[in-house]
Amino acid sequence: TTDSNVLPAGYRCYQNALEDAKTCDGIVAMLSGADGSVLWESILPNLGAVIRLKYDPEDQSVYATGTTTYSGFEDKENNKSHPYCAHKTCSVVLRLSARDGAVEWERTLQGSPRWGVFGQNGGVGLAAESDGPYVYVAVDDTGEEEATSLDAGSPYAGCQDPSSEVITPEYEISTIKLVTAEDCPEGHVFIPRNSPLALAASTARSGAMCGDAVSGAACVMKYHKYTGLPIWAHDAPDVSGLVPSVDGTSVHIGGWYSSRGGIPVFGGVAAPGYLREEGLDGKTGGVYNAKIDAATGLGEYVLTSGGGTKDRLNDMVGDEDGNIYNIGYHQNLVMRWGNELITQMKEDQGTAGLNTDNPTQAVETQICVSKMMAAVETVPSCLTTCSGSTEDAMIESQSCFIDGKCYAANESTTAFGKSCYVCDPAVSQRKWTEGPTVGAAGPEGNCVIDGFCVPAGMEYFYQRRAWNSPRVMSECRHCSPGDNVNEWSVKEGYSFNEATPIPPED
Repeated sequence: TTDSNVLPAGYRCYQNALEDAKTCDGIVAMLSGADGSVLWESILPNLGAVIRLKYDPEDQSVYATGTTTYSGFEDKENNKSHPYCAHKTCSVVLRLSARDGAVEWERTLQGSPRWGVFGQNGGVGLAAESDGPYVYVAVDDTGEEEATSLDAGSPYAGCQDPSSEVITPEYEISTIKLVTAEDCPEGHVFIPRNSPLALAASTARSGAMCGDAVSGAACVMKYHKYTGLPIWAHDAPDVSGLVPSVDGTSVHIGGWYSSRGGIPVFGGVAAPGYLREEGLDGKTGGVYNAKIDAATGLGEYVLTSGGGTKDRLNDMVGDEDGNIYNIGYHQNLVMRWGNELITQMKEDQGTAGLNTDNPTQAVETQICVSKMMAAVETVPSCLTTCSGSTEDAMIESQSCFIDGKCYAANESTTAFGKSCYVCDPAVSQRKWTEGPTVGAAGPEGNCVIDGFCVPAGMEYFYQRRAWNSPRVMSECRHCSPGDNVNEWSVKEGYSFNEATPIPPED
């Protein structure tokens, strides 16, 4: 905080002697920066845990996310009953006073977020002054079952006209401060949030919804700071961090995805999915960074930020210059950034031995911090006009613009398992075109299996969808472009046993 105090958050658990299951409550506290003593402690018995929070020095408040579950699962005995949750489990967004920890408003929606080194914890960020008095929130595993409204939670205060008994909600009275009795017109009666006459959250009818599973299991939301009024909400892939831009026009989010959970789609744009060298479809995935319009919640761009092997993004932070810092861990010696930049690293100053499973995979898992100049953007060189988004831009006639990068005619890429595809402007300027080696006979030919290029003669192998699992090679199946360009072919003299398709029993 501004006076150097510390705000920890999380959960506390206890178990009564006669009960089989433990009980966990959400908790937020303030500790003295001088000696660590507890200045105040707010126990939230309707929450299983508090996940993320953000301190606002401007109005001495704390914004937090939480969950009515302890474990992130709906069917656990220790899930909480919340007075404002109309679902089995809920994701919760709340504002507390930084002076004493009192809850000032809560908003709920269907969800069962979890946390930890593997779970992605979302984020909370305060809008820049030029944007307005808003708080941005991202919560994972939210809107999982169906479309869910953000118009749920604690009631709104307001001012009542005694003659008509009509109550004007607080968000129509002021958007720059916390509304009190002094803000009511003369002769009107102030109705506090804890009054039986307070306006139910559903009366706001903001229209903000989450729950599109195709777009992702997380929800990114914008709320008014003082009232908790929802402004907009959009579904997104799993989110590990959130940073509003310094100019107030955008919001940056980041996270991790894999083909096991589905390649994420941002609007109409699917993340390309980096395929690690000598990997199969189960090894497709990576870290991403995306930029969202602060006014509408719609996406501006998405960038692959590494990927390949055992990588995670745990958090994001920003600085006053608009730079973004990704914080996480990985096991890659080669990282790719939107297919524009390749970062190559050495493990233990180059003294570590090679990983026998994959030469681009490190032996150990390493902490990884990366810095992105998010405030600096340039127009790609092959776009001749670009007044709106790159989706509407004109591309130079002898070039392609694919996955955010310019390619010259006949140029190829190896970044996303597409080494046998080429840029062919006559066919498509925005998608890869099969190159001359696809289906060609001889050792230079390629198969295209499950969307990825496989060199002629390469044997099929099985690899468990787990990090560092070894490859088990097949003796009977290989890529033979002349026999079948899109499927594994059976070698001469062998037969394939469909009942046991996993090597070496195939």
